This record gives sequence, structure tokens and C-alpha cells, in this order.
Amino acid sequence: MKPFSVFIFVLLLINPIWALEISKTFSTTQDQSNTELIWNTLDEILLPPIHVRNYVDGLGVKNLDIDPGDGRHGNFSTSTYSQFSVDNNVSGNLITIDTDAFPSLQFKNFNLASGWTIRPRGSRPLVIKVLGDMAIYGTIDCSGGDGEDLSSDINALAEGGEGICGGGKGGNGGNILLEAVSGVNGGATVSGGQAGPSTSLLLGQGGGGGGAYGDTFGSNDPKDGDDSTGGIGGIKGNHITDDAFAEVGGGSGGGGGSVFSDGTGASSNGGGGGGGGGIIDIVVLGNISIGNTGKIFAYGGSGGGNITGLRAGGGGGGGGGSISIFAKGDIVNDGVVHAQRGLGGITNAANGGDGGDGGNGRTWISEKDVIPTGLGTIDPPSFLVTTGAVRYKIGIFTTESISFDLMNSRPRLQSATITSDLQSGSSASIEVSLSDDSNFTPLVWEGLSNLTQSPSRYFKYKLILDNQNASLPSSVSKITIDYEPFVEEEFNFTGGCGSINKTHSNSQIFIVIFLLMLPMMLVLLIKRKFYNSDPIKILGSTIDPE
Repeated sequence: MKPFSVFIFVLLLINPIWALEISKTFSTTQDQSNTELIWNTLDEILLPPIHVRNYVDGLGVKNLDIDPGDGRHGNFSTSTYSQFSVDNNVSGNLITIDTDAFPSLQFKNFNLASGWTIRPRGSRPLVIKVLGDMAIYGTIDCSGGDGEDLSSDINALAEGGEGICGGGKGGNGGNILLEAVSGVNGGATVSGGQAGPSTSLLLGQGGGGGGAYGDTFGSNDPKDGDDSTGGIGGIKGNHITDDAFAEVGGGSGGGGGSVFSDGTGASSNGGGGGGGGGIIDIVVLGNISIGNTGKIFAYGGSGGGNITGLRAGGGGGGGGGSISIFAKGDIVNDGVVHAQRGLGGITNAANGGDGGDGGNGRTWISEKDVIPTGLGTIDPPSFLVTTGAVRYKIGIFTTESISFDLMNSRPRLQSATITSDLQSGSSASIEVSLSDDSNFTPLVWEGLSNLTQSPSRYFKYKLILDNQNASLPSSVSKITIDYEPFVEEEFNFTGGCGSINKTHSNSQIFIVIFLLMLPMMLVLLIKRKFYNSDPIKILGSTIDPE
């Protein structure tokens, strides 16, 4: 074969390399700018969003959007518990999650083993999102702390119970220097119980019970502090309902009023109020199993009391918290899910006033078949008329990418391929937006078949998924965009832009191939000259090629 023919043949072989592509899968969220789709990094697919559909609160049929997260925190198992516990300390099989540091935990799979307890700290709710399955055989406890008991030491301060996961802290009991303190609100509309007054040197009244969020029937409303033989006890907190699961915890109990002397030297401080129950919000794309050793608690804390006859007031009980558990799969509950009230501190009704009980909290548990199965208990049960079912949303949803640097001044986007599993009536498509600014905000989105924008160095894509099946969703597993680097220039990499599957530029490929082939071409030329020319004279001698 002639040298020139060999050269042309090699160029034809490498020509397909000149058509470059951007290929994206969904094992991570690093290329995501904003999305309406579920970025399922466990199965590496994009899915339509989910919601609780057709729940009824007595005021009509409604829907609630929910989100199972993107799995960014990996798997939750015995080997990873310490990663999420304060100071990596899991001694005593206690996992202390700081909800202010982890406002939303997003796992691929979740397994809380028997004998282990999650006892959070922090002011924010405990939010757990899972792309795969959740198994709970241990304990998740967002209960309010108990108030400290009253005592005969009038200088002592009976602290109110702690509030975690969004529950209010209990009010401190009164002593000789300080009046009793009212309970902290569980939210803007759920108030703590008022403190019990110290209106007499002979008598202290009980603190009011903390308000809660969910009981519509009045049977478990918070109670006022007992007024005993005179005066008025602390007023109970507000107990309200709404038509969705707002992030509001239980209000805490008010502190009990103190008594300084009963004429015989029997003095005492007031009891501390119980902390309000916290908020637990769980959303799972797969199945949930709560084993027979599994427990999920958001109790209100008990008010501090004393049954020895001291005349100071007991602390009010904290209101129960809120527990929501949603799964797109099945929920089997063989354990306990409780968000009950905290009881007021008992003293002695003939002498000091008892604290008022807090209000019961609420639960809302729903899955794809509406009603969970299993032999476990849920207390209180949901107060909704119908809890609804978890379904995929029907409609058009999008996800937008970050900016990609094509390293080219005039790239031509040629085609887009979507690897997908589309159900009947559903569709998926790609639109793009181009710019010479890496941090641009798209003003125009266009399909590649009718692209009117000028070729530019940077581009973003938008995936559009039209889902028409609420039970079996359409999904996308890969996006590939082909482009031709029409004019290649040398650029510096810029931060904040996505990477592309690009090996070499046209000019780089050509130079490398040319340099590799140059020695071979020279050898072939010399050989051709050697065999087809006249005898060659070298240093005065004649060499006959024959």
C-alpha cells in the first residue's frame, strides 16, 4: 500500500473520534442545578415526584407533596451510625443526631438495628428521607424531657424538661427568687402552658399543660393547672388542627408556682414543666418495616410533682409531638408509634395545685395502599377522615443541569439520546440553552432540532418528563448529547462548570497521528527509493540494490 494511501486510511478510521459527546447518568447529583424530579441515586434513575393523594381533613379532598430525597448520605447501618452521631460517639448504642447540623438526612437505605436508639438533640425536626427501604427494630425518640420534681428547698430551681426536634422547652418552676416560667411554644400557633402563680405564701398553683397539634375531638385537649383550694392555676396552651402536616411540635408545660411558707416551716419550690414532644418526618420511596422491637416516640414530657403533701404547684405536662410516616411502597408496623401527651405533676390537691395535662399529639401514616398492615399500635391514631395514598404525580416535570464547558468557541449540538422506560402516554425530551458566560441563567430553552441560538462555549440542558401513570412511573437512566467541535481553540478550565466525555480536540488528534506516522512514512519512502532507484553511491563506493 502506498504511504499516502495508508495515511488517508488512518484518517478515515479516526474520523468518528471527532464527533464528541456528553453522556450523563444519575449515580450522583453533581450535575443537578434544580429539579422537580426525584434524583434516585440508588437505582441511578430520574423519577417523577410523589405526593399523598386524596387525603380528607373534613374540609375537602387535598394533596400533599412529599420528597424522598436523593440519597446523598449513603446507607444508614451499624457500620455508619457513628458518622451521624455527635462527636462520632455511639457508646451505649446511643446515636445522638444533631438536627441543626443535619436538618434533612437523605439515605439510600435505612436500618436501625434492635438495641440501638436515636435520641436527637437540636431545635429542628428529625427529617429522614430514604430512596430504598427502611427497617426500624430499634428506637427513634423525639420525646420532650420530664420536668424536675419540686422539693422543700425554696432556693432550688426545678428545671423544665428539654425540648428537642422542634418541641418546646418546659417552663422552670418558681422559687424564692424567681417566679415560675410559662412553657415555650411548639410553634407560631401552638402555645405552651402558662406558669402556675404564687399568689399566696400558703399556696402555689399548678402550671398549665402544653398545647399540641392534632386532636380534633376535644377528648385529649390540654388542661389548666389545678387551682387547689384557692387562686387560679396556669392556663393551658392552644390545641389546634390544620389540613396538612405542618412542622409544629408540642408546646411545653408551664412551671409550677412556689410556696415559701405554710406557717409551720414546710416551704417548697414549684415543679418544672414537661417539654413538648418533637416532630418526626419520614418519607420513603420503598417499603417500611417497623419490627416488634421497633419504637417511634414523640411523647410530651411529664411535669415535675411530689406526692408528699408540699403545697407548691406541679409542672404542667408537655403536649405530644407530631409523627408523619409516608412510603410509596408498603408499611408494616409491628411496633409502636406514639405521640401522646405528658401528664401534669401531681402534688396533693388538698395543699398544692397539680399541673395540667398536655394535649395529645398526632400521627399521620400513609402508603400506596392507604392503610398500613401489622400488629403494632399507633397512638393517637390519625385524626384525618381519610389519610390518603402515596402516588407518583401525573404531569410534566423537569430537571435542569449545571453549566457545561464544551471547550470550544463554536460547537454544534447535533442530537440528544434519552435512555428511558416510558409508560403508555408518557414522554421524555431534551431542551438546551447556550451562552458564552459560564454562570448564565437560561432565558430561552430550545430543542436541538429547531435550535436558533448561536453556537457558544457553555450550555445547559433541561430534561422534560411527562408522566401519565400514578402507580408505575416513567423513568430516565441516561442522557447523551452529541456535538461537533466546529472550531477548536485552547481554553483554560473554569470552575463551576460540568465536565464532558472528551478525549482530545481535532487539532490534537491530527498532530498526534501525524507525528506517529511521520517515521513510518519516511521509512517507506526510503525503502521505495532504495529498491526502485539506480545504484547508490556511498562514500565513493557503489551499492547495487540488486
